[in-house]
Amino acid sequence: MGFHVEFCSGRRTGKTIHDPCVYQDLGTVTTEVKDDVLATAEAALKMVFGTPNETYDPDSGARVLRSIGKEHVSLAMSNLLSQGVLSKLVRDPKKPKPGRTLKISDNNLNIVGGPFPREFFQDANALEDIVGEGEVDDMEWSLEAHDGDVATLMQLVSENQVSLQVDTSRPRSLRSRIDWNSKRADDDDIETSIRVKFSTSIPTDLEIAESFQAETPVAESEPMVVAVGDHADHGKTSYGVIAACGIRASHGLVDCSRCIAISFSTFVADLNQLDAELAALILERVKHSGSLGVTKTMLPQFNVDPGRVLKIVQRMMLLTPPVLVMTGYTTPVVVSSEHCARWTVTLSEDPLTYVLPRRWLDVRGSRVDELWTAALRSVVGTVILRPGIPQAELRWRLKAAYDRQEVIEAVTFLEQEGTLEAKIGGSSGILEQIMEVPGWAGMLEEEEERRVYWFIGKKGHWYRV
Repeated sequence: MGFHVEFCSGRRTGKTIHDPCVYQDLGTVTTEVKDDVLATAEAALKMVFGTPNETYDPDSGARVLRSIGKEHVSLAMSNLLSQGVLSKLVRDPKKPKPGRTLKISDNNLNIVGGPFPREFFQDANALEDIVGEGEVDDMEWSLEAHDGDVATLMQLVSENQVSLQVDTSRPRSLRSRIDWNSKRADDDDIETSIRVKFSTSIPTDLEIAESFQAETPVAESEPMVVAVGDHADHGKTSYGVIAACGIRASHGLVDCSRCIAISFSTFVADLNQLDAELAALILERVKHSGSLGVTKTMLPQFNVDPGRVLKIVQRMMLLTPPVLVMTGYTTPVVVSSEHCARWTVTLSEDPLTYVLPRRWLDVRGSRVDELWTAALRSVVGTVILRPGIPQAELRWRLKAAYDRQEVIEAVTFLEQEGTLEAKIGGSSGILEQIMEVPGWAGMLEEEEERRVYWFIGKKGHWYRV
């Protein structure tokens, strides 16, 4: 089967399954209870100290940390130092401007890419590229092949894209001379020759991606429409203070009450009356909770199907700009976008720009591709070594490098790309309903995460991330 491994029972199909026997000791996996403000500060620090030197700006870094608050930053810094995430930086005394005094520790950098080194993915991709482009279709397999090469071979074998020819004629012909005495034999006398013939129909990575995109409908957010002369009502929260506004900010979250009102009214205009009323009640309840937000169990049910409530919540998170935001570092929390500032860091004050802190963002809010790729590989590498790993355990195994929100964001991306797929343990109508909406994995509470199992998907090859 190669790298596509199923449950230990090996014969179940469909998305709903029984608990796998592999993880009977999952009770030892627990979620660390952490103050959300402190966790936000820790994420901000990893942003600042993880920004590459060539793109780091001291003023931007100071602005990010200032938006969290000195007290919270100080406590978070102490925590990360004690955990070995940060370490002291020896500064160059010849530099004219004071720079960062801390850095991401070498030990922490060594684990951000997951269980496989970068060279593993490079070797695997290089072999598949050579084969896919037709540069080689028949070769003798080297017994000194790298792990990445072996990963590609196993993947292609599992897809019936490879035929193997094993030649034992040489060691058989030398048996009489060696007479079962290993001292008389060298390596060439005992090694088996293996020839690998690749199929001419191996799809390229681009063809796989295009095929998956053609099969998978993607819900695209509509741009926010602002009427002429309407700009005067923008740029303020419902309390009258300056807000991040979708008209001025090029990216990030928005807490401008006018932007959010337009987004919500556009959304409910396309709903039936019952769903429109339900959406309004949900928004009112979440807004009433302020920046603390509500957990999933605190969402009003209104005597309707809970799955229906959650699907509407998810859709409100996908709007442009979003009306609701899912966050929380110990348990998922739904927050109104009007109160999202507490969970964000400030990138700019003119125009005011907020983003949720992630360790693959630099101090200007731009994604550092190398760090983003490392996060994806960390998740995929953990799943490939533990097929059927519960989401709760996946987060637990990655907690030294990534917080809850970062793991969920990477998992969501990989599922949408087809690199990962989830199966549900036991029967759960609610989970099956919300799985239809992108980002559903972020809404799971810990008990539900123990019943959601992640596997390598059948679209594309896992080492292509």
